[in-house]
Amino acid sequence: MIVISYLKKPWLTVLGLFIGILFGIFQPSYAIICKTPGDLYLALLQMCVLPLIVTAIIISFYNLVNSHYPFKFILRLFLFMSIGMISVSFLGSLIGQLLETGILTSEAKTILGQYFYINESDILKQSFNQQPHNFIQALIPKNIFNALSEDRILEVVFFSAILGMAMGLIQKPLGASFYTMCEALYEAIFKIISWILIFLPIGIFCIIASFMASIGLQIISALLYFTIGFVVAVIFLILLYCGILSFLLKKTPVNIFFSLKKTYFVILGTQSFVASIPVIIQELRENFQVDTDLCKLTVPLGMMIHRQGIALYFSLLTITLAQIYDIYISFSDLFFIVLSTAFLSMSAIGPPLSTITILSIILNLFHIPVQSAYVFFAATAPLLSPFIILLSAQGVIFLTLIFAHITKKKEKNLLPEKTDI
Repeated sequence: MIVISYLKKPWLTVLGLFIGILFGIFQPSYAIICKTPGDLYLALLQMCVLPLIVTAIIISFYNLVNSHYPFKFILRLFLFMSIGMISVSFLGSLIGQLLETGILTSEAKTILGQYFYINESDILKQSFNQQPHNFIQALIPKNIFNALSEDRILEVVFFSAILGMAMGLIQKPLGASFYTMCEALYEAIFKIISWILIFLPIGIFCIIASFMASIGLQIISALLYFTIGFVVAVIFLILLYCGILSFLLKKTPVNIFFSLKKTYFVILGTQSFVASIPVIIQELRENFQVDTDLCKLTVPLGMMIHRQGIALYFSLLTITLAQIYDIYISFSDLFFIVLSTAFLSMSAIGPPLSTITILSIILNLFHIPVQSAYVFFAATAPLLSPFIILLSAQGVIFLTLIFAHITKKKEKNLLPEKTDI
């Protein structure tokens, strides 16, 4: 038990990261042996992702259907969420293209190519050519059981959302029983993930050590540009949201910032969106006079499917890895990356490391090894995790305040005008 309590310490994960880097660089012949246990650890995480996504989305859409808000309100909420996620994904892709976050020297690319086999005849100077209608068609499963067995997560997400809404509309005893079962499964899967994450320091060590043993220090420059690009994008979006809220609510950006200071401190201290939810709801109610029912709808739902930090990370990471592997990105490819990273981020449920598994759907289409995404995340997570969660929380706060402003404005317009007698 003492060993397990130590393995749960965040500093031990960071230590495992740095020791893995050093071990891979200075003892490559021994470090390459770590590849097998590293792959096993990733397989354990991948095992839990799909059932976690299914249960979480069913629960969210069941709650959504049973809320007292009208259908038009819910439709606008989802439309706003979708536009926000697509906009953030577009920004991530744009920054990746402008900063060329994945452009490496020819020597570095050669080393990467030796570590991860890529069939150049399939991808060199070719476009995936994923057209918009193909993307929409890919959302609808012809056979949900085949989609589950083949890890076609987009199709599973679509089916889970429809199933959750349908369960919310059937008779209460039946729908409530199914909801309770999904909640139990969700908690059980999270428990399994918590067991796997106990050994996160060891898993990170194995993944990083084997990767660094093969590529050395050649990847560091890409990691640096990637990190800078991501942080700049997060700061830009937070300032943009504060500026828009300042204009709508007639408050200064400084006042808005200090009205949410507890939320920022909790996020930076715990690096957990879930832990910050009660504080977000409290500050929205007390400092912005937002209706409690609206907070209870948008904040938990936003935590599930409106995580803009993940959308920004996914899009920037996809562009960076495409550049590292010298894959040509056409306009149609860029359109596909923006849409797919936005909607995959809406289904990225669970701890951050396990959500990277979902990105494999896009990476496999471009013949990019998913292991490289894990390495990027493991190397940048200690610095970028607070920024990912901070942007996601700020996006949910922005969403809630915008809809609270719209609701108050409509209520004000419905009030009878005073007339002088």
